[in-house]
Amino acid sequence: MTPPAATLILLQKAPFNCLSLFMKCTWQWLPRNGIMLCNQNLQPYKYFVAEFNNMYRTFNKVDGILFHQGESDRNANHPDGYLEYRNVFSQFVQNLLDDLMDPNFKIYVSRATYCNNNVDLKLSKVQDELQTLPHVFGGPNTDSLLGRKWRNDGCHFSALGLREVASMWMDVLF
Repeated sequence: MTPPAATLILLQKAPFNCLSLFMKCTWQWLPRNGIMLCNQNLQPYKYFVAEFNNMYRTFNKVDGILFHQGESDRNANHPDGYLEYRNVFSQFVQNLLDDLMDPNFKIYVSRATYCNNNVDLKLSKVQDELQTLPHVFGGPNTDSLLGRKWRNDGCHFSALGLREVASMWMDVLF
């Protein structure tokens, strides 16, 4: 059973025989100490690693981890928030290096900062800079989906928006 803080989606597209793992994980900012719930000691992270390693054993590959997170971290709510976002993500990558069976895993990071009808350009820049980390590659820029056509409430994707995000991910992966 999937823990509530982690969602795993297997994407397959013929004829490319591509297996990708999407992980939805909440970040929780605590006063003066931002932590990611996907750390090595918490159940969502352990579940994710187990599922990744099971996929790797079964198919002998996982083509990518799709990472889409940032809307709730807009305007970094505490001092050094942007630096902390990068540092926590760097620790996440290091943890994956320690725990995943695939030494060549790839994480694709989307630019995802748009909420309440604005884009956080500083956070978007940090998300771009994450690509300098080992194993990290750029994903789609979902901040480009603006307006009620794509987002019902100025933040969350509409049904049409979700289809467009899926299409954007496919463009990145294939």
